[in-house]
Amino acid sequence: MQTHQPTRSLRKCGRPSRGFALIVTISLMILLTIIAVGLLTLSGISLRASSQGEAMQTARANARMALMLAIAQVQKHTGPDQRVTMAADQRTKSTDGKESSAAVGNRHWTGVYKAWPATSKTRPSPEFLGWLTSGDPEKTDDEAEADTAMAANVSIELLGSGTLGDNSPNSAVRVPAVKLLQKNGKTANLA
Repeated sequence: MQTHQPTRSLRKCGRPSRGFALIVTISLMILLTIIAVGLLTLSGISLRASSQGEAMQTARANARMALMLAIAQVQKHTGPDQRVTMAADQRTKSTDGKESSAAVGNRHWTGVYKAWPATSKTRPSPEFLGWLTSGDPEKTDDEAEADTAMAANVSIELLGSGTLGDNSPNSAVRVPAVKLLQKNGKTANLA
């Protein structure tokens, strides 16, 4: 009598292994997890880049507005040929002219004066028109405004110790800040 052993070995070889499906499932889960983490990282980077781009656009818009205001001031005050410009440090405290009356930080402001006609026999006193700087027009049209030092919370330092070196405190340049209302309701300072 013979036993049927070959069928037993066929049965063992013909059956699929149970561990293969588990390995494929775990591999797919790992792959999906890696894809999800990658997409989350990419979206985080995109959000940061867009917020930086928005800040850059705001900075450029503020710079463009400051430039337009500066050009408007120059055109308003120095447009006609009968204008004379002078640095604020040319204004003197005393009659000997040795000491400037302009405050530190305001000494490099440029003021505009009306020139006198060529036919004038005597030199009239100059008529001040305004300072070519940002700020409230009522204040920048006042000649004595350059003599008043500005507090840090209402002005912006354009040149200071970081750009001029530590030995040049008298060369600093400060200008009045212009407050702008932004879309979000907050105010921003503009030089």
